[in-house]
Amino acid sequence: EQGEKLKATLAEGQVVEGTARKIMPFGVFVDLGGVDGLVHVSDLTHDRIGHGEKFIQKYVKEGEKVRCQILKIDWEAGRLSLGIKQIQADPFKTAASEIAEGAEVNGRVTKLAEFGAFVEISPGVEGLIHISELAWKRIGKVEEVVKPDEVIKAKVLKIDPETRRISLSIKALQPPPERPAFKGKGKEKDTRTPEQILKVSPELRRLREKFGQQNLKGGIG
Repeated sequence: EQGEKLKATLAEGQVVEGTARKIMPFGVFVDLGGVDGLVHVSDLTHDRIGHGEKFIQKYVKEGEKVRCQILKIDWEAGRLSLGIKQIQADPFKTAASEIAEGAEVNGRVTKLAEFGAFVEISPGVEGLIHISELAWKRIGKVEEVVKPDEVIKAKVLKIDPETRRISLSIKALQPPPERPAFKGKGKEKDTRTPEQILKVSPELRRLREKFGQQNLKGGIG
């Protein structure tokens, strides 16, 4: 009877307080005082989605008081969907509004993968440095350049609000390597001007043979 009375007072969009009753791999059941609602793992936090009880326990413990927003009510199916992240500020949106593409940021390396390194650039917000953006030289393994928990400086290449991805680069803050000066076999680089070369008939003949006299001007027959 108490549960039925409570149901009559609940509405979608309402913020309520309850007790985390049971943690499951897919979410946490919250007792609102006679009626249970489910906070699905995807509505638990703005952080990157994880799975399993251990992930959920990082944010809520059984027996803990929690504030939730009612997302959907379906009494016929016996479902009450709740959300916790909906009443919290979204750190990604905050960071995206404060950080511009092309900006330099400091961050802490949180995780290494075969394809790159994840870097926390503000609380709850991570960016990815693809392995191709770690250095100008070819990198075999990410750990050759960065280590977990290392604080690094990077450049923001792209912010994608739809996919909630921030692309970073370390090499963009470094000057590209100088290309080695060309040298012929056993010879120093030719520093003569075109006019000086054209004055030498053997050189001119070789140029004509090579280029078929195309685009050669100088008034020499």
